[in-house]
Amino acid sequence: MKYALGNFLLAFAWVALTGNVSLENIIIGYIIGLALLSTVPQTRSEGRYFARLWKLFLFVGYFIKEVLIANVKMLGFILSRNERMRPGIVIIPLDIRSTIGVTLLANIITLTPGTLTMDVAENYSYLVMHSIDISDPDTARREIKEGFERRLMEILE
Repeated sequence: MKYALGNFLLAFAWVALTGNVSLENIIIGYIIGLALLSTVPQTRSEGRYFARLWKLFLFVGYFIKEVLIANVKMLGFILSRNERMRPGIVIIPLDIRSTIGVTLLANIITLTPGTLTMDVAENYSYLVMHSIDISDPDTARREIKEGFERRLMEILE
């Protein structure tokens, strides 16, 4: 927690010193703060900050890749004349149990073109997802669990 706060304060100090309050400058200040903090000796718990941050960057890249793939698939459905779509509903059992984790997972699924989170169990044991193309429900479940859910659990652990 000290590293997260320190990184935020260093980014704020960078913005204050440069006098430029823009998204690009904030990101530059954050990166400079990361570089400075990486030179400070870390305890075991503080070292997790950098590991989580790296996993977060990897997750964002994975999410962008999945959104691009989903957009290409949707374009293919729109442009094709044949009826290849197999819409369906899948129940996905969840391993992630935190409120923030399930909320993030549900929203990420909904943000991906062609998929929509319809419901979440009150005890967070499963999630109901609609997809515009489900040829194999087991594959759809596995892709969500091994893709988004596993990566979110690594970040939120």
